[in-house]
Order: sequence, then structure tokens, then C-alpha cells
Amino acid sequence: MGDTHQPDYCPSCGYNARKDRVIERDGFVVDPSGLLTYLGKSIHLTPGQGRLLHSIAAGNGRVVRTEALLNRISDGESINLCAVLVSQLRAKMKKLGVPCAVQTKWREGYYWALPA
Repeated sequence: MGDTHQPDYCPSCGYNARKDRVIERDGFVVDPSGLLTYLGKSIHLTPGQGRLLHSIAAGNGRVVRTEALLNRISDGESINLCAVLVSQLRAKMKKLGVPCAVQTKWREGYYWALPA
């Protein structure tokens, strides 16, 4: 499902999992290696989930288009892959009582914002 053989670098968008920095936002620490921390609670993410979340967090509240996210997380997977990964992220966060900062902009993409 797109997580097993992904490169660390995407020539289309410049995403580089080895060089991209850790992002701290709204109490979250998003490590591109796939570790999410929120107020001392840590969640281990799959490589695809980690790249997706890091890309959305790097957008700093701007909508990151689904096509751009697909370039960062897969090599030709279905556009539904983003929706599946976001659903998995939300489930993991909910299970640990962590608010989900990934919001959906219908038919456009995803953006970072804590729920009201």
C-alpha cells in the first residue's frame, strides 16, 4: 500500500526524509522518520504516514494538494492512498487521546489545524 519501497528523496517535489527537519507545531513534534510526539505521548507511524504528516505540518496551515502529497509518499498509487493514510493517522491519534491536526479540504487536499 505504498509504504514498503518508498525513496527517501522525491525528485518531483524535493521532499527529503533524511534532510527535512523536525517540525514543532501546536504541541506536536513531527519527525520525518515517522515518530509523532504530543505532550509526551509518542506514536510510531508507518513511513507513508510519517511522510504524509510531515508534509502537511510543513504546509503551516496552507492546503497541501493531494497530488503533491502523493508525489511525496508513493510511486503511482491511487489518489485514495492519502485518504487511507489520513484515516489511519486519525485512528492512531484518537486511540491515544491525541487531537488530530490534519484537516480535509474537500477535493483539494489537507491542511494542519487543530480542531475547534
